[in-house]
Amino acid sequence: MGKKKGHVPFRTCISCGTKKEKGELIRLVMISEGVVARDEKGTLPGRGAYVCKAPTCWNGLTRGKRLNRAFRTKKALTLLQP
Repeated sequence: MGKKKGHVPFRTCISCGTKKEKGELIRLVMISEGVVARDEKGTLPGRGAYVCKAPTCWNGLTRGKRLNRAFRTKKALTLLQP
């Protein structure tokens, strides 16, 4: 009997909508009211959102309502520097 690879979680980039393995994306988390930061280790509490490492995806987050939709808020959010 061979070894099973196990479950590999997939997540969707909130900017481009591409589905990738969780480890290939960067997790974002709201650290305080209205402030969103990178979660390098993926251990911070709270609702997370994932984005590709591509610069086009990062640039897409600064405009539009993608972050608001991902974090289920209507308040203006500030994305800390990538």
